[in-house]
Amino acid sequence: MRRFAYWIAGLILAFNSPGLSAQENAIFSFFKEIVVRVDTTNFSSAGNLVRIGNLDYLPFRYQRDDEVCELLLYPHQVQKIRSIRLVGSTDYNLIDSLLYVNNSYYRCRLQMRNLTQSQLQQFTFGIQSAGDTTESYYTLHILPYTLTSAHIYPESDELFIGEEKVLELVTGNPRNIRITGQWTTGEDIDYRISESQGTLRVHLLPRLPGQRTVRIRLQTIRPFVDENKRIIYDLPPVEYKFNVKASRLAFLSIDKKEITLDEKNRSEGVEIQMDDNRTLVMNKTYRVEDQEKPGGRLVAEIFTRNSLANNRVLCILRPYNYHRITEGYLYIKDGDEPRFITNLNITPRTTVTRVSVMHEGSDWT
Repeated sequence: MRRFAYWIAGLILAFNSPGLSAQENAIFSFFKEIVVRVDTTNFSSAGNLVRIGNLDYLPFRYQRDDEVCELLLYPHQVQKIRSIRLVGSTDYNLIDSLLYVNNSYYRCRLQMRNLTQSQLQQFTFGIQSAGDTTESYYTLHILPYTLTSAHIYPESDELFIGEEKVLELVTGNPRNIRITGQWTTGEDIDYRISESQGTLRVHLLPRLPGQRTVRIRLQTIRPFVDENKRIIYDLPPVEYKFNVKASRLAFLSIDKKEITLDEKNRSEGVEIQMDDNRTLVMNKTYRVEDQEKPGGRLVAEIFTRNSLANNRVLCILRPYNYHRITEGYLYIKDGDEPRFITNLNITPRTTVTRVSVMHEGSDWT
């Protein structure tokens, strides 16, 4: 909501600014119509202005952050205007300066800069009227908007209680979706939105078993303006029905697939990196046993030290018994309660008891 708050604050400041208040909406005392042309589509001020507070905004639709558009200004009387220019801004590059075309209208071309993320909400013109010796500034308030949609396409409709599922949030305009990174609470399926390298992801965490529908509510940075001139920031909810099943233990991969059981490793432990999980507690010791039920053989202990940036956890593993991957999963337990599964080899230290040099006929020992 921060960007939206800045945008509203900008409107309030513009309205209350004593240097500009006399010129607000006065741009139309010079021009009967102003058009923003994007590609081949014209967005005209004639009958299409949107009222926000006490100001009129010219809405226009864009598809790209670096959209190239034209401004066409049709004067009431060209004799009233001695000179006119578009004041520069960091939010756009002026490609062609304002020119008077065919004794009919003024035209210029400009290219937007990062239109979705920028705070661009007005064009300012410096106009010197006929008979005046100084230039005055006049503002055209604009409302850039874009169409944004979002969908998810799960490969399976199965979820498991307590097990986080991450899906891609498919959208043609990821930069326009507002991301808080916060989990929802109190839903049948809680969710949060994250971003990585330009791709949006939705994280799902089911709470109740059965047929459950997730409703992902999203807001945009730049709005959409519908045919009734309503300004819309809320996207239609992204909905999907899942079959939520009872808890299933998540597999946590360990970077070391083989650890030696000796006195040093037993007492000091071995530093490992293990997959992170939302329910994994830091600075806690977990038992590692060879069966899911209570009373299993203690194979090792894992102490979770701290989270790493690569979605891994730095841990200390202390081995106590041998184990082979082929013997089955190991269960990471909190007391007698299994929380996760993993697997690795815990083997005895290799020792050399005899060296033999072989040659044809017999061996030398």
